[in-house]
Amino acid sequence: MRNKTITLMLAVMMAGLSSGCATVAQLNEVRDIARQAQADAAQASNTVESATRAADQASSKADRALQAAEDAKACCQRNSDKIDRMFEKSMQK
Repeated sequence: MRNKTITLMLAVMMAGLSSGCATVAQLNEVRDIARQAQADAAQASNTVESATRAADQASSKADRALQAAEDAKACCQRNSDKIDRMFEKSMQK
């Protein structure tokens, strides 16, 4: 986005300069557009960094939840095996 804005700015400047009709006001307007584009790009970059941090945190939480679920499944399986052994033992008596 920033490159497109700068390219547009340069195209406008070149068109104005090549026609010999560029005024100081027009050049100032182009500079203002470029400054705004830079500010927008910086804000977008900050937003991306925040989103990346949030995604990393969510991924970490998901990994911990998966590990907890796997641990619970293993515990459940051990309990089920234990109950089966106890039942078999009671049936042998």
